[in-house]
Amino acid sequence: MKLRRLISFPPYSTEDWVLEARLLHWLTFFWLIMGLVTLFSASYHLGLVESNDGLHYFKRQLIGVGLGVLTFFVTIHLSLRPLAKTAFLGFFLFLILIFATNIQGLG
Repeated sequence: MKLRRLISFPPYSTEDWVLEARLLHWLTFFWLIMGLVTLFSASYHLGLVESNDGLHYFKRQLIGVGLGVLTFFVTIHLSLRPLAKTAFLGFFLFLILIFATNIQGLG
């Protein structure tokens, strides 16, 4: 049984995207992999010293990457009309969250 039958996504495909969108899609994943390699290289020793597990920070980052990639794939299969209606609210929500990082004890 195909997974596509279990999860009812509209039949959008990245093959229908313009060249720039496809390049941006693959460049995003390229930079994601490069960031993970850099994180692994920079944090292995620290993880080994602090938690006796060199992959501690890498594993934590992989959880975030997994959630982000899952959200990405769900989002690219959604129609843009409902997303455009909530974009204004989402913009200000994330702007508030960015400013919240300056609050002592919160950010």
